Amino acid sequence: MIWAHNSHVGNHACNEFGWDMGMHSLGQLLKAQSESATAAIGFGTRAGTFLAATAPDGVCATFPVLPARPHSWDAVCHQAGVPRFLLDLRHPTQALLETRLQRGSGSVYQPVGDDASDYYDASPGGQYDAWVWFEQSRALRPLPGAARPALEPDWPFGSDDQSSVRSSNSSGNSTTSSILRR
Repeated sequence: MIWAHNSHVGNHACNEFGWDMGMHSLGQLLKAQSESATAAIGFGTRAGTFLAATAPDGVCATFPVLPARPHSWDAVCHQAGVPRFLLDLRHPTQALLETRLQRGSGSVYQPVGDDASDYYDASPGGQYDAWVWFEQSRALRPLPGAARPALEPDWPFGSDDQSSVRSSNSSGNSTTSSILRR
């Protein structure tokens, strides 16, 4: 299992990163390699807190999840009135393929008073195989006595040394996702 942010596991062919910038995501590349052995799962929340750093090499802090923007994917999930659910997106309806704003709070977060930079255009039904919704979330907290592992000098931008990839861990937040390899 690979655990990463929504924007890393979601299929960029179905969001502005692919449409406007021609980018490919980790999830998209894994799906291309072995679609039947890969499941991309996105996560969302309306309120609560998340953990992030204010700079790539910064210390993590807890931030509030701001209210969802109107008509965004998070606002639609909130309007369903169900506090938590799992939505199977393997055969999405047309409504789930429509383009909407999707929240994408990352591991580096710089609050600027306006949350516009936290959103991107996306077709949720095309990005993920499933969507997990929590009306309320809570930031990860370190385990008592747990020390943060030393990071390689090129983290988080990659390394040829696969041991550094296996030993590193990511800070979690309300939009962390996972890819399951079957």
